[in-house]
Amino acid sequence: MVGAGVALPGWLQDIGGRRPDEELEDVGFVYFQRTFRSADGSVPPLMGPPQIHSGTISSVTLPADNGTWRSSW
Repeated sequence: MVGAGVALPGWLQDIGGRRPDEELEDVGFVYFQRTFRSADGSVPPLMGPPQIHSGTISSVTLPADNGTWRSSW
């Protein structure tokens, strides 16, 4: 969920939230992912390509199962 050394998991726990699951590997890059679900279970139409590169950052948005979609960057 977050890169090594990021304080966000502790911050969430400090304010009463659930600490996110983390998997850490020293591979030289950071990966973030978020899963979304609409209120009616539909997946919104793509407004651009599923993968976008901007310098050293890439973003990927993919439809998933059960009316969800995932955005990774």
